[in-house]
Amino acid sequence: RGFLRTGCNGMQSGGNCIVVPGLFWSQSSGRGCSHGCIAPCENRQGVSKPDWIKHPVAGSHSVGSFAVDDFRPQFAGHETFPIRSLWLKKAYDEAVSSKNRNIFTAADAVVRFGVGKNMAHAMRHWGLASGFIEDNGATFEPTTLGRAVFDEECGVDPYLEHPGSLWLLHLALAGTPEMTTTWYWAFNVYGSLSFDRDALTRGLLSLAEVRGWKRVAPVTIKRDVDCFVRSYVSRGRGAMIEDAIEPVLVELGLVRPSAIGDAFEFVRGPKASLPDVVFAIALSRFWQAEHREAATLSAEAA
Repeated sequence: RGFLRTGCNGMQSGGNCIVVPGLFWSQSSGRGCSHGCIAPCENRQGVSKPDWIKHPVAGSHSVGSFAVDDFRPQFAGHETFPIRSLWLKKAYDEAVSSKNRNIFTAADAVVRFGVGKNMAHAMRHWGLASGFIEDNGATFEPTTLGRAVFDEECGVDPYLEHPGSLWLLHLALAGTPEMTTTWYWAFNVYGSLSFDRDALTRGLLSLAEVRGWKRVAPVTIKRDVDCFVRSYVSRGRGAMIEDAIEPVLVELGLVRPSAIGDAFEFVRGPKASLPDVVFAIALSRFWQAEHREAATLSAEAA
């Protein structure tokens, strides 16, 4: 078994650790760094959870915030681009090395990131939405979660090569509504197993009207829904070379095309690539947000 111990670059110190089942992220071979953020841990007594386990998305978005009257949805920011391979790593690296508030919008952002102007804006959005970087008002900084995953010396999966990291990313997008309202609503509120783009768009527009959300344009929601679908569904053959680059979350197999027209289906059932630790993180967050005072939690409630 591998163990992740916090204590690196602002992480909690004092030997707090969390068991990482199997070979997820780290090996039990003694791999570690000078900061001690990844190392085998022999003491299983008194194990406590570091902050990023309790709140994987930096800034501590509240799962329950979707229901409050003053909730402000977000249906834009990604410039219609789903998350692509290496985008989050690039965003994290720049947050580590640069103190420039405008790193994603500066004139040289196209050269620095090797993408178009709108894609650089999308990288900023996804870096923040994933919780790997945060905006402190003066600059962008890596979060505790970001360092745990991407740190050059002790990051557990700098290039998002393990499915567990993708599940953690999905949890950030579908588990918090502040920056990815469509993702949250589709996976947590929308009740049908099958859908098409128009159905999701109509549902969100109806919700916006009921909730009194201001300045929610149909075209904006339509584009957000399209980005949501393309985040999880393979483009297949015939796509342009640029569009054929698969978004990273396609690998999870959570949404698939339906045999009926231009429709799609949520894929429920066992997920062989989902590590126990990510399930535990999701359960812990839900428990704290919705049933904080409960000593036990039934499967039906979860």
